[in-house]
Amino acid sequence: MGGVLHPLKEEAIQNLINQLKAKSVSNVALCLLHSYKNQEHEAALGQALNRAGIRHISISSGLSQAIQYVSRTQTTAVNGYLKPVLHSYLQGIRQALGGQPLHIMTSAGGLVGFNHFHPKDSLFSGPAGGLTGAAAIAQSKGRERVLTFDMGGTSTDVARYLRGFDYQYVTTVGQAQIQSPSLAIETVAAGGGSVCGYDGYRLTVGPDSAGASPGPAAYGAG
Repeated sequence: MGGVLHPLKEEAIQNLINQLKAKSVSNVALCLLHSYKNQEHEAALGQALNRAGIRHISISSGLSQAIQYVSRTQTTAVNGYLKPVLHSYLQGIRQALGGQPLHIMTSAGGLVGFNHFHPKDSLFSGPAGGLTGAAAIAQSKGRERVLTFDMGGTSTDVARYLRGFDYQYVTTVGQAQIQSPSLAIETVAAGGGSVCGYDGYRLTVGPDSAGASPGPAAYGAG
């Protein structure tokens, strides 16, 4: 564990809190350079922000122990971006369940309880659910090697199951590198509803979609 060379300054923390309050900030992603080695300062800052009434706080040391500062920061920022909307959505589901436990699918194909869920771990939970479901069906039929093809409205996911799953631990989303375990799934931006076009230079497939009506039955529109 790394030692502390320069202690936190309470005055600096209070100045930061005052600035955040002046801008009505309610969501903070916190990532310090060496928190992978020593979490003390991040934890103290997080507690101070929580006492100040900051509603949503994402702390890098609680999300990743990797040394890479840039990708750790990107991971924390993505988690913070998603946290308010997903927290509200899942709280609604939790209340509707009337006290029954709520588990959420992760990008790694497993389930995690509500209190241990981090949004950055669910970016590819949909494709992961398709792959784990296909693997379960294959196992029930005595199959140990399977290729899966999952086409939706805007993308197509291809993966394999070979007596077990393949995993990856860093995934690029746009220009961000997300540090989170996920099933190894190859995705192309072409689905059943992708609009083909010509932009004057090249043929294109997507990202525009023709949409679907009535749409997925899972959303009550089938």
